[in-house]
Amino acid sequence: MNVTLPVDAGNLEKVFSVTGVNAELNLGRPGMVDIVKADAVVQGIRVTAQGAFPIGQDDSGDFTLTAQDMAAVREQLNQVLNYMDRVKWPDASPPRLIVNLSDDPKGGVRIGMDLQAPFLRYGKIMVRDFLFNGDYADSVIMAKRFTMRDAETAGFVSLSLQADLKKRTLIWDVRSTAPLVSWAVAIVDEALVPKEMKFLSEPHVQLSGRAVFFGKLGGRGTFECFRFRVHGCIFRAWGKIPEGLLRFQL
Repeated sequence: MNVTLPVDAGNLEKVFSVTGVNAELNLGRPGMVDIVKADAVVQGIRVTAQGAFPIGQDDSGDFTLTAQDMAAVREQLNQVLNYMDRVKWPDASPPRLIVNLSDDPKGGVRIGMDLQAPFLRYGKIMVRDFLFNGDYADSVIMAKRFTMRDAETAGFVSLSLQADLKKRTLIWDVRSTAPLVSWAVAIVDEALVPKEMKFLSEPHVQLSGRAVFFGKLGGRGTFECFRFRVHGCIFRAWGKIPEGLLRFQL
């Protein structure tokens, strides 16, 4: 079975597609859907899901989905497509996502995710051995393991992270030998980097800390840094920028 859902009223050709759907469901429990096993290809990503999740019900006990719900779903999928359009991978080795759903003792659903990709390209950035393992439950996002390697230099990035959306806290630990400066330049815009500045080497980074935000996550807040070490970053500047050569280690 194939499913397509238009996500942009101004561009009906822009659709979110799910192909090769093969699912075995158990609807025996009231208000619950048990996924014995489900396989599909979602926008080119091979997805396998299993577990259980609750479904919304009105006073009669029937499942309800309002027009506002559908509009919100379309908007979210449109944003997902906008991002996914920038990420490429070989047709012969697409990413694979495994999703596990279960009841959360605190209420709601616990969503576990395991995403693996042999090779990904984002503009000029190319990475190998991409791996993300994490879950979401009770407004807490946990990235237990997030690793990748730069395809050209073999430099690595290793990240663990916990974001509590209720308490507005963020805890992280990052270790990297990947070309983060080059990645940042490629993501932001090369035109914004002065031509007079040239990076001669990439930094090795170790950074861990905790942040508490006063408002929304990512806004103003307090920050604690448990470990901060940057080694080996060298750049040369000339012309309008005073000449110099900087090498630092903290």
